[in-house]
Amino acid sequence: MTSRKSKTSVEDIFYLSWSRLEVFFSFHERKHPIIDLIAQLREEGYDRRLHVGRQLHAFVLSRSLNHVLRPEQPRLILELQTHNALHVWYYRAPDAKIELDVTPIELTPALEALLMHLVAHPID
Repeated sequence: MTSRKSKTSVEDIFYLSWSRLEVFFSFHERKHPIIDLIAQLREEGYDRRLHVGRQLHAFVLSRSLNHVLRPEQPRLILELQTHNALHVWYYRAPDAKIELDVTPIELTPALEALLMHLVAHPID
């Protein structure tokens, strides 16, 4: 018997994770600029290329099929700092770490470059 997960494509798994994130922020942060950034990232197709998970004041992007990341898996963490500011970390083991601040919250060329670095990694 085939499991339900095997019938679901990678793109579907990634897309569903973004839908859950969007619902969460729409419900809790009705007018927050992060909602516009999420929509913009989805318009650019990142919801089909990256998995997204949520923490209390941040969300984590990866190429993982699983919600829990292993320490060596690359990730991009977008943490809400204020109503219109993000602190972003790109991490790739063992020691690659890039940080930047994004104010106002929008898809900047620097943020897009980090997203492209992450998308270049294989799905794991």
